[in-house]
Amino acid sequence: MTPHPRPVTINHRSAWLSGFYLVNLVCMPFLVYLTEVSPLAIVHRQNQPPFPLAPAMTHALAQQYVAQFQILYNVTTLPRNTGYVYDRDRVVDVMRTVVSPSDCANPSTLLNGILGVAYFTPDAKSAVLSCVCGNTTTVDVRRAWRLNLIVAPSSTNALWIVPGNDLNGHMGASYTVYYLFVPDKLSATWLIAKLVYRGLLSVAILGLALRGYYRHIRQLRTDLTRFPLQPPTTNGNAIARYDVVVGEPSCLIMSNPWVCLAFVADIIASTEYMGQSCLRLCQTQSLIYFGMAMVYLGRLVWCAYGTLVAHNAVRKRWKWTALSSPVDSTQVVVLVYFVGGFLTFVQALWPALISVYTWLFCLDSIEAFDAPDRRLVAMNIALVISVYLLTICGTPYIVTAGTQLTRFLFPRGVGYSCRKVRHSVSQQRVGGSRRTINQTASDCFVCGYDKSDVLVEVVCVSLVSQVDLTPHKHDGRDVVTYLSRSIDSIGCGTTTVRNNPVTEFAVGRLVVGERRDDDGSCAPSIELRRGANNSAWIM
Repeated sequence: MTPHPRPVTINHRSAWLSGFYLVNLVCMPFLVYLTEVSPLAIVHRQNQPPFPLAPAMTHALAQQYVAQFQILYNVTTLPRNTGYVYDRDRVVDVMRTVVSPSDCANPSTLLNGILGVAYFTPDAKSAVLSCVCGNTTTVDVRRAWRLNLIVAPSSTNALWIVPGNDLNGHMGASYTVYYLFVPDKLSATWLIAKLVYRGLLSVAILGLALRGYYRHIRQLRTDLTRFPLQPPTTNGNAIARYDVVVGEPSCLIMSNPWVCLAFVADIIASTEYMGQSCLRLCQTQSLIYFGMAMVYLGRLVWCAYGTLVAHNAVRKRWKWTALSSPVDSTQVVVLVYFVGGFLTFVQALWPALISVYTWLFCLDSIEAFDAPDRRLVAMNIALVISVYLLTICGTPYIVTAGTQLTRFLFPRGVGYSCRKVRHSVSQQRVGGSRRTINQTASDCFVCGYDKSDVLVEVVCVSLVSQVDLTPHKHDGRDVVTYLSRSIDSIGCGTTTVRNNPVTEFAVGRLVVGERRDDDGSCAPSIELRRGANNSAWIM
């Protein structure tokens, strides 16, 4: 131990950056209110019971809905030359598309050009074609249907057609298709309950970050004032002060199974807004709502994180082979935004894929008993949501496959042009590369300076809790990690690992050695030596 406390400072830029990441994590549960209805905006929902159940949709009720909507949304109430309008007061997405009988030569192209067609029932598509390309009247097109999550109402959809071009007010050989998407309106009680739930989740994230990360940074700073980081250098340059470049706690939060489960539960409880966001990605007339939809669907990245956490737990339980390399969370976020956002927009331009979604919707649907044509009045979205979420859950493995392919095609280029700071050999062998989610974001860099303020050493330290110490195979033998006790040495053959006192340095170490099995044979082992004051850090 040093006779006098050694000055230790925290790098200010890294501290500010770490604080920014912390604020982003804490506020993440509330980003949904860029799209969802706030509990403060409940004027039009005061008279609803705590958990209202929408009445069963029938043909007669659907006609009443459409008649009311036609009064609210028409050529006189909506702005000109605008195909997409969001009624914030009533929480209704209104989409208008002008179609012409001249497009009837290719019916699939005509239908695919209608905004919102992905949520149409098969009979709704047929009715539109019969009206535009046939001899039926616009009255035959009017209909409404519900999208349900199993039995719970998720949204109400309405469709009707009027002659002429309502976007510019011109009459002619054209029709305007009106489509409305209305998320299920729950009561103020449910909205407040979701707000409280998200508030508790935000507090939990803050507590995990403070207790699991920033508390240990404070301990690291305290221990460095009293203990050296490693033995003195041979050139005699003693360390006069330390400067600590801190990391950020994102990977700790992403690796927590309860946080991932809480976000996934919140996502499933808000499927109506997931459907609304997917619908908004099918249009580009309002880029603001297009961007908001991408941000909202970006929270699906927690499904991908949850998949990696579950994969890691199963792998450790059954001692499976780890992923080739830990997945970078930033790459997963970018890919989820691409899959959930941009690809959703691309899918809306592909008629064959729209037909697949329609088929999935219709696998569990309800027909109107009071309609002569037995039109559909409800469709179950559970299967479509499952397919969508499973696609998101598979994105980390796409990242892994892409990384492996890049290394195979450009083995030298990746090694030299994309080189990263590596940990010690022993730490890499234990598990720095055996976690499914990359943990390097939480690492800290300790810079040591001599009396002349010349940089002498830079050491990367990691949290012991974030290093995978699961026994794994090496040349067919189990590599065991154990905690150093008061023993003097561990030997096997000519290899001996000396055990220095664990309180000599500020952080712990991982030492590669060998152990003797019960049958007298030698097997590799890794010794975890704790630092001073049972330090939570290793180098």
